[in-house]
Amino acid sequence: MIKNTKENADRIAEEGRIERESKTNALQLKLREIIQKDDYTKINKYGEGMCWGCMRIDQVISSLWDACGKCIAKRGAEGIMAKTKTKPTEELCDFCGSWEGGRKGGRTGNFVSQINISMCRTCQERVHSLHKQYQQGGGREALSPYYRYLVKKHGKEWKDILMDGITTRRF
Repeated sequence: MIKNTKENADRIAEEGRIERESKTNALQLKLREIIQKDDYTKINKYGEGMCWGCMRIDQVISSLWDACGKCIAKRGAEGIMAKTKTKPTEELCDFCGSWEGGRKGGRTGNFVSQINISMCRTCQERVHSLHKQYQQGGGREALSPYYRYLVKKHGKEWKDILMDGITTRRF
């Protein structure tokens, strides 16, 4: 049994620091330096930074979110830490709740990008409520315009028709 002493607590803290430092690499350090230089993306030691959703300084958490081009243009690209990828499929925008993207940008010519941003608790709860409505509504197969088109075109057995016995792939 490990005794709760100051020496043991210091040793455990030191081991944790060494482990965290071993997981960082040059690219992470370079990205962190770039992010911390910018006023829109920097986060202080208390976890406070600029929220991309409401543009207020508050306690924030950085994560990946899906945003359409209209939402990025409306809120600005200053607070985006990284744009990981632009999705070629039709996706649900986490901010406006519309389905965007698809082949050649879908109906509106607007693609959805996965972006790394910081958001406060209030804005995260807004996105969470959107996701909750999405899940309660039946998810992707029930709400996506593309899947609704497949049901209209092929009927209720559209999965069997398109998959033709393939059961490993999920729609």
